[in-house]
Amino acid sequence: MCNVNTKQQHHVLTRQPTDGPQLVVDPLSQLDTKSLKQFITDAGLDHCMEHMPEKADLVKLARAAKGRLDERYAYVRGTGDEEAVAEGGKVRHKYNRGVGNLSSELVESFGGRDAYMRIFDSFYQRMFADPRMNVLFGWRKRELPTAEHGRRLGSFILQFNGISDEYSKTPHDGFPTAHQHAKRCPMRPKEHQEHARFTKQQRDAWLGHMSFAMKENKVPEGLCAALLNFLCAGMPRYGPFVEE
Repeated sequence: MCNVNTKQQHHVLTRQPTDGPQLVVDPLSQLDTKSLKQFITDAGLDHCMEHMPEKADLVKLARAAKGRLDERYAYVRGTGDEEAVAEGGKVRHKYNRGVGNLSSELVESFGGRDAYMRIFDSFYQRMFADPRMNVLFGWRKRELPTAEHGRRLGSFILQFNGISDEYSKTPHDGFPTAHQHAKRCPMRPKEHQEHARFTKQQRDAWLGHMSFAMKENKVPEGLCAALLNFLCAGMPRYGPFVEE
């Protein structure tokens, strides 16, 4: 997920009188030096920073880095995983009936913690392969494997349901902060950054990828229903959602 301070990442508009033009300020120029260096490193241009002590030079390099990242992650409408969107729509209608009853017994009957965590590893593999969803993770730490991303989400769900305290005892960035950063991730289309909301298609694709990840791991209906009911019940807190 994007790990830049929300205030720094905010897309700034300097408004002129209503009858005159509006000046759009480059959001990269609002980042501090540390964040600029991280952005450049993530784009694979860290070797160019050796002789750039001034922030102005880093901003110029960051603009070049953004071009590289745009090519790597830019989402073009119609290139997302439409099967995941359709699956997510079905999931919302089938399972949005309550908070679910996720229990340690359900997890253990599936094979315990490790088997449970493999669901979320598969989920993030699907998410990062989907152009519609990958643009929400432009600032993610490249050294983290999908299994670690999955462990964080999986352990968060377990802790929220009173099953394990692994999440609070292990490294994580915090999902509320990560979601706010994702909404303004610079890899998203500009209009999506400005309204700082997830789209309805991203909402459904998220649920669809989770459903497909469960099918890939042959999750039994009891655990599947408990997880999807829980996730569907919590989804509105990340809205309102907008059309793509």
